[in-house]
Amino acid sequence: MASQKTLTSEDGNINQTEILSEANELQFENAVSRSDNETLNAFTMLLDFWRNQFPNVSSYLLNLWVVLACIVNEIIALATLESPLWRRSQREEMLTLNEYYSRFFPWYAKNVPRFVHEASRASEVIHVDASWLLTKLKNPMRWVTIFPSLVGNVSIESSNDDVRMIIDMEFLTLITPVIPTRKVKVLRYCHRIANDTWIIADISMYLSSYSDDLRPEFLRFPSGFIIKHVARIFRVTNSAGKNNLLQASKRLVHIFCSGTCGVIGNRGRWLGAGRRFDVRVSSLESRDMIRHPYGIISASGLTKIHAKPEILFPLIYGVKKLEIHNHLRLSGNDLKQVLRITRDDITSRNDVSLFSFRLNNSTEVFLLQEAYNEASSSMVIHSILDVSSLAKIINGDRSYSFTYPCGFTIMPGQNSGDEDAGCVVSVGFLTIATEEIVANTLVSDVERGIYLLLLQISRMS
Repeated sequence: MASQKTLTSEDGNINQTEILSEANELQFENAVSRSDNETLNAFTMLLDFWRNQFPNVSSYLLNLWVVLACIVNEIIALATLESPLWRRSQREEMLTLNEYYSRFFPWYAKNVPRFVHEASRASEVIHVDASWLLTKLKNPMRWVTIFPSLVGNVSIESSNDDVRMIIDMEFLTLITPVIPTRKVKVLRYCHRIANDTWIIADISMYLSSYSDDLRPEFLRFPSGFIIKHVARIFRVTNSAGKNNLLQASKRLVHIFCSGTCGVIGNRGRWLGAGRRFDVRVSSLESRDMIRHPYGIISASGLTKIHAKPEILFPLIYGVKKLEIHNHLRLSGNDLKQVLRITRDDITSRNDVSLFSFRLNNSTEVFLLQEAYNEASSSMVIHSILDVSSLAKIINGDRSYSFTYPCGFTIMPGQNSGDEDAGCVVSVGFLTIATEEIVANTLVSDVERGIYLLLLQISRMS
């Protein structure tokens, strides 16, 4: 029922806009209330059903089973391609919150106010066996290596035969220490929902912790993966040398993402901060002090660029990168691409490249680069290899060494209805140095290098 309150303007006419806004709010509140009641009724019905089927099972397990059943249904609805829960906005899909709340009101987090709901989805064909992929994804300890730019750290609190797990996860918002990681405790559930389809579902474990002192900073609403087997055989063949190069690049990406965000070291300390661009320099302690006897220095910068990501990415990805590498002492001549390996056979969004160039017009060195580019984010990471290290990688010798990596991440600007929102660029640089060098020269040099690098990128865009 609409409110009886009459709002009038100065000339005595009824303000139709405010009445309409108030009516919309009441309509939304009524929809939420209906959804809340329907969800709780469905929960009660499921609970009664399971109690009749399993009278000797504890109330805790029965409640848990019903919660997991609701989560599975919600994730399936969110993943459906033509779902009305999503709407297209410029380059990305956005969750329609009114529709979502009216269908799947998060009753388990009803009394948790002041949260900003973030949501996204994606689908892709992956050329591996579905059961193999399921085994890798349901193991949370593999997420740090599978998603190095998304997951900083994982620990398992408890496990029940890989079906139900309680996990502490640390998500990376951006590859930079400027923005802190997001620590979330989740319940993971792995279940086969059809003969050829599996689901891996996550939800925050704070189902009843609604008080201000117990409320976490971040909550994970129902989210996860749906894995479906496709009846087609893909054969991908690579030489042993290429596979070894891909493995080396994978290690390179992991070192960059974890080192830049400060999650690989046991301890770290700030050494300096930039004045104009947001630049941070920190010292990390290597876990393996025998192999790396010195401190790891991480320098990171973050800035907003007005150019669109699709314009900026080619400048950093291609041979033009030599202009910006000069500021990081990677200067050389005749930068040439000698090898390119695409991880995805269908698209070219993820590839590993090998460039060659000469330092001081004499010594030939190589630049190993991994690049990933899609609408949600882009990443270009690289490191220098000498000839002997490259030969060891190709031959499968794990004693190779490369300089600690540097790289870039690009994320679109905030979606505010403006197509010229630009993008956010993060630059990271890792190196090894003694404390004496750190104290005297390296901090100021690296900070200045990152600053000049960001400045050069802004001019190129």
